[in-house]
Amino acid sequence: AVGNTSTALETLDSTNGDHIPLILLNNNQGVLTSPTPHQEATTEIEEILACCDGIEKFYLTYCESSSDEKLGDVILGVSIVLLLCAIAKVLLKCFKIEWLPDACAYILIGAFISGSSEYMDMRRQTSAMTDVLYEKLYFDEDFFLQVLLPPIIFQAALSINKPAFRRDLFPILLFAGLGTLLSAVSIGFMTYWMTGGGLPLLESLVFGALISSVDPVATLGVLEGVGVDQSSTLYTLVFGESLLNDGVA
Repeated sequence: AVGNTSTALETLDSTNGDHIPLILLNNNQGVLTSPTPHQEATTEIEEILACCDGIEKFYLTYCESSSDEKLGDVILGVSIVLLLCAIAKVLLKCFKIEWLPDACAYILIGAFISGSSEYMDMRRQTSAMTDVLYEKLYFDEDFFLQVLLPPIIFQAALSINKPAFRRDLFPILLFAGLGTLLSAVSIGFMTYWMTGGGLPLLESLVFGALISSVDPVATLGVLEGVGVDQSSTLYTLVFGESLLNDGVA
């Protein structure tokens, strides 16, 4: 490295080709240092801003919109939520709040925003401020299915530890296949019994299939928080099963 700036060294993972940032090299002193909280916070904000820009470009290209004004409202609302989540993650790291996982903080932010929107809608506020906030925080099903959902699904599949996944493939298939099937059938018949036949059996089974396909984001966050390695059997089983149970359901 040449110059007086700090250079991030990266290594190429031979298993999946991912670039993994390892350390920072301080060229002034020639010593190896870990990233500071400020540098990590700056990186988080830059990633969120890039994500917001990518969402806008994708939506403009592939999704339908009734008007340019509505499209701007949708993008602005989602960008605000993403920035709030990024700020929350940075604050948790800066203040070293370990008892609250990142995923739980995101859930609390989403619940607060959703509750605030519903409260403003029920109160039928007529002020310009509340009308603007309520419209900006709205997004339709096309935006969710075509923009927000695909990155969630494919990012998980691309980031999994592939050697560990192949190592534990049989138990993963067992949990994702037979386990999801048993869970869906059990929940379906239990729902049919608890409703006294008010909900048809077929719809009860569909409900069971929907409930059985869970996303263990919070669970994985807790495992990472307590120091569980991503190549461990426990982490691989939970992560791998969550990738396959959607298709089974």
